[in-house]
Amino acid sequence: MVCETNWTSSPMPYSADIDAFYWDFGNGYIPFFAVIGAYNIYMYGDNPVQDAIDMVPEAIESFNHMGVIAPIADQEINFWGFTHIDITDMFASPSGNPITVSITGNSNPDIASVELEDSIITVIAGSELGSTEITVTGDDGSDETVDDVFVITAMNPNLLSYEYNLEDSPVQGLYPNNPNPYTNSYTDLGWTSITVTETDEIANVHFSVMWESVDYASEGSFRATSPNGTDVLLYESTSTTPIQLEIDTNGFNGGAMNGDWIIYMLDSYGDGGHQITNGVVIFMAGSTEIGQVAGLVSDAGGNPIPEAVISVSNIATLADDSGQFSFDILSGNYTFTCEAEGFETTTIDDEVITNQVIFLDFQMEAVAGINDPPVLTTELFGNYPNPFNPATTISFTLKEATEVKIDIYNITGQHVKTLLNVHLEADNHNIVWNGNDNEGRSVSSGIYFYKMQAGKYTSTKKMILLK
Repeated sequence: MVCETNWTSSPMPYSADIDAFYWDFGNGYIPFFAVIGAYNIYMYGDNPVQDAIDMVPEAIESFNHMGVIAPIADQEINFWGFTHIDITDMFASPSGNPITVSITGNSNPDIASVELEDSIITVIAGSELGSTEITVTGDDGSDETVDDVFVITAMNPNLLSYEYNLEDSPVQGLYPNNPNPYTNSYTDLGWTSITVTETDEIANVHFSVMWESVDYASEGSFRATSPNGTDVLLYESTSTTPIQLEIDTNGFNGGAMNGDWIIYMLDSYGDGGHQITNGVVIFMAGSTEIGQVAGLVSDAGGNPIPEAVISVSNIATLADDSGQFSFDILSGNYTFTCEAEGFETTTIDDEVITNQVIFLDFQMEAVAGINDPPVLTTELFGNYPNPFNPATTISFTLKEATEVKIDIYNITGQHVKTLLNVHLEADNHNIVWNGNDNEGRSVSSGIYFYKMQAGKYTSTKKMILLK
């Protein structure tokens, strides 16, 4: 779809709202185009219409191919941490065929392991700094596949943190009557400095501030200079809307924290119009005061509880299939918490000592009734999907072990297929009918009945095949 609004006879009214577009597009005539494809929206604005027209074939063609409609955002995870990502609606296909999703790439498995099960991607970070690129592929059985790529960054949770509050910058006003404009002279910045006393080597610096541009947003930038003179651009403004900034920078890494830091803003015309409030800067450093935690999670019978969540401070990790877990943490006294579905939350208080290992034995108590075996009945359920094409799943339960027979009949009562005739144990069961008769021939569209016999139990239900 192409939408065009073109004011070519006279310039748009000059105002703060459109001034940014004026500079982006080179003059005051500002037509807008939105070229919308199946999995994308191309936004374009400029006087020449040809660039927008050139996008149209690509937008149209996108309706004929698979695409990513819910891409996965990049992930930041602490060492030993985890996350679950639902990809049920990640891909779409014009064919309507079922889409098979798989993990086809992990550029650095040492950073994180990635598994896919039942439309859930589970990411578990290791204990190595860095990033890994994950490729997820969708396949609808046609001649093409489509990929989505996201990045996992593993972060060290055992960093020493030193927090400093920043004073608010002066209140700003509209140009040209701003009472507190900033100059562009580094020696007369007019805002703030902080004195850091810690002498640790910097591993990361985090800024948390509320930024507001009163006018001419694109003229403002937010910067910091370390005691050794390293200057880093932290943010360049793009909007007059107030925004909460959470900024991590490694531009100062390796330097010493101690000394006077200058936190300032620059304005390309020296007329100000930008303000920082509620500012906090956190300096982080590594530590050699590290101990190791290892442990086991099990139920009252000694059976391991996989995927139990063990958390402490800013660390959360999963027990593996054998119920075991381990991680490093800064030395100190902690309360460790273990949670697992169907079990009471359990805590253990212990001390972590530098270069030593402590062992935590979580013996989980089941919540009454939650982990009791389900009470089964012998019952035939409706098939799914219904109507169906080309296959459907028939579900049933058995209270006790018995011979089970399921037959398919057409609407006239003729026998079409014996779908099942076996001895089964007490449990939940599923069986698929693919629309074929006893001779393997595909049957026609219509109404069919499936009848289940299990001991003295008999039940018949209706289903519809649509082709």
